[in-house]
Amino acid sequence: MVDVWLCLVQDGNDLPAPIGTAIDEEEAVVPHRLPGSVQDHSVNGVLTSFNAEFFRIFDSSNRQGLLDAYHDQAIFTMSYFINFEHQSKQWKFDKYFADSRNFMKVNDEGKKLRVVKLGRLPIVSSFTSAFPPTTHDFGSFTVDSHIATAALIVFTVYGVFKELESEEKSAPIRAFYRTFVLIPDGAGVFKIVNDQLTLTNASGPQASNAFTNNALPSMSVAQAVPTMPSEDIKNQMIVQFSQQSGMNEGFSRQCLEVHEWNYDKAGQAFLELNVRPIWKKECA
Repeated sequence: MVDVWLCLVQDGNDLPAPIGTAIDEEEAVVPHRLPGSVQDHSVNGVLTSFNAEFFRIFDSSNRQGLLDAYHDQAIFTMSYFINFEHQSKQWKFDKYFADSRNFMKVNDEGKKLRVVKLGRLPIVSSFTSAFPPTTHDFGSFTVDSHIATAALIVFTVYGVFKELESEEKSAPIRAFYRTFVLIPDGAGVFKIVNDQLTLTNASGPQASNAFTNNALPSMSVAQAVPTMPSEDIKNQMIVQFSQQSGMNEGFSRQCLEVHEWNYDKAGQAFLELNVRPIWKKECA
């Protein structure tokens, strides 16, 4: 039991009859943590199927297969932070720095805009240029559904993944949370319109428990190897690159071919070389 006395003062004078009360000294009780929060359990099957297919393709040798998952006007952003509360080894994030949109670290207003990927082709191309081959631990996944209607689904996936190519002695294990916003297209198929990915290093317990109880072991795949997109995808890339750069489709094709059909690298080269006025003149 703790006695609490409230002494009130007004204009420098003590007020009469101080108020006394007694309260029980108890520790705050933290609510029990649920493994996942889904408002409408009818979407459980949709989310399970979506996550299994999305991360299976992301871990595969050809991430171009994710093109059909995104809306034409989809937006993707990525950021990382180092959680210094973790006492485990802190893997470096150098490879992610160029594309990170962490406002606590990025002060350049221009970069804050440049690292936003707009459109399904730039988004999926960045998965090849900015991310190493990975394998996700499906057994670590927790899914929270924030909104689930026939017109809108918003949910967040939490878990860990391993980088399969690294200069480190052992493969880094990263923790992530990824929020997806989905809407149905004209055919009623849900497409991603917003994808926000945040990375940090796995905590000690996360790292030690990783891949010990993989719920979908068949989803683990071999390391990714570079692959060329199909002719249909190439044509779509040419049209969109031409629209975004202002060049004709011939020069757009040349730029993409030089950079081995890596849309993100071709776009970066276009901006860095500042060749748009020259090509516009040649195309006239």
